[in-house]
Amino acid sequence: MCSKDLWEETKPQGKYDAVKAKVSEITSGSRAGRGLVEVSMTGTNLVAYLKELDSNAHPSDWSGDAEKHRFVPACV
Repeated sequence: MCSKDLWEETKPQGKYDAVKAKVSEITSGSRAGRGLVEVSMTGTNLVAYLKELDSNAHPSDWSGDAEKHRFVPACV
């Protein structure tokens, strides 16, 4: 369960696009009306989703994106 905005921002879109997830809004109970969604996926889809999140957070040096994400200390 997460906010709809968080899911929209992090849902699979890249090379692991084969991830299948069932998304449904929470419409009853104490969590209803808070903008939450329930995301359900199989174990293999969850692994693919986590791999995509990891790839987005830690791009490889070979992807060409690593330089813009590299940490450079302000004081040396």
